[in-house]
Amino acid sequence: MIFLFAVTLSNFACEIEFNIQDNAKKDFYKAGDVVIIELTVINTHRDCHENIADAKIMADGCKIAGATPWKEIKQGTFTRKLKVIVLPDGDHEFQIACKRSCQKDGGFGKIALQKKA
Repeated sequence: MIFLFAVTLSNFACEIEFNIQDNAKKDFYKAGDVVIIELTVINTHRDCHENIADAKIMADGCKIAGATPWKEIKQGTFTRKLKVIVLPDGDHEFQIACKRSCQKDGGFGKIALQKKA
């Protein structure tokens, strides 16, 4: 029974989370706003052979103006901050997504925020 549980646990994908500090959260953002988003990737399996630097970060309706290096805050948990600038493209939302590919399903996460025209 323990063997089956360990195998099942190793098949889960990485967890990818986005966070904006409470004092910086808004209901709506406007073009030109700068948003600092913290991105966290948690390896749910212990023996991941993929480098955290290979995670792909994509932006839609905004641009990533800068990012801190990845930092391992505890074993298997990595974080970095993204400096995002909202673009004036006419859409009602902007998104940041992160995708991680590996032999064990990888992981995907995104954050979508509202913007005012």
